[in-house]
This record gives sequence, C-alpha cells and structure tokens, in this order.
Amino acid sequence: MFHYILIMESSEETEIISPSKLKLLNCVMYPGIVNNAERAIDKLGGIDEITYAFENSEASLSVNLVKSDFGPPLLGNKHYDRSLLISVKTKYKINKKTGEKIPIEVLPAHIVGFVQKTFTFTSIMDFAYFPPKPNCSELWQTNKLLDINWALEKDVPLSLLPSKLSKFNEPQTDFYDLVNLKKLDMLSKKHR
Repeated sequence: MFHYILIMESSEETEIISPSKLKLLNCVMYPGIVNNAERAIDKLGGIDEITYAFENSEASLSVNLVKSDFGPPLLGNKHYDRSLLISVKTKYKINKKTGEKIPIEVLPAHIVGFVQKTFTFTSIMDFAYFPPKPNCSELWQTNKLLDINWALEKDVPLSLLPSKLSKFNEPQTDFYDLVNLKKLDMLSKKHR
C-alpha cells in the first residue's frame, strides 16, 4: 500500500497528492465493445445490481449478452487490485485527403481517481451466442478482424469448451499439461 503519489506536471514541477484526496472508483471490464452505455449497464443487470455486487463481498456480477432468457450469462470475477485511472488527452488534426489522424499536442495528464475493485469476465462463452449480424458477409471483412496474437501465445488454454457443455466456468489446461499427464498415467498404472 502506498501513502503518497508523485505526479510529474512538467519537467520542473512535482506535485504530491495524498490518496485520501482521490476519488474512489470501481471498474467493470465489460466483455465487448460498448457503443451504448445504457444498454451495457442494462445487460449487467442495471445500476442497482452493479452497486450491490460492489458493496457485498460475496456477490458476483453477471452479464447476459443474449436477448434470450435461455442464453448463458458470463460470470464476473471481483479483484481487489488497486490502480489509478489517469486521463490523457491528445489533440489531433485530420488530413482531409487521406483521413489520417495526425497528433498535434498531448495535453497534461491528470489523475481521475483511485480504482479499488474491478470486475473482469474471463469465463468461457459459446460462439453460437454472439449477437448475429444481419448480413453475414460483413462478418468476414479482414480489416475489421481483431488481432489474434493472444491465440498464438504459448500460455493459451487448450481446452475451450462452452460453459453449457462443461462443468467448468473457465478454460482448463491441467489435462494437457505434460507433467500432470504423466502423473495421471502413473496413477492409472497403479490401479490396473
């Protein structure tokens, strides 16, 4: 736990801020792109449900990304990691010919508040429950695809079952780990 935060306003000044003067914030890492904040809050159960989840230590937060009542909700995990929310603004000039944004000036950063609790959604979701697009050809535009480097990393879980077909809510790597596989093999030989 820290007692004071040092902030560099410029190369010549340093300001010391006490954490007690910072605004206490809670964070929800929403599992998707938010175009409409009100709809995102409704999918989380409304402002009352979010408040209840943050105030009670045993409460969990779930998000239902499907309009149907039969769609499985994603359960959020509460973390008590402390962090700062810093606002950084940049002024851009847009090139009219190419449409490219060119940064002109970076405004001084300021601390918005102190994040004390965060909900993240790391559970498995079946791809069949993603909201459909009206035109399927729009789904495969390569310029709109997200970066898939996360899937090419070494530490990605190998078993990604949908939550409806699995007893687990998170990906399991135990059965594919070579060390655990050898232990299971040794145990099975003892029981033969």
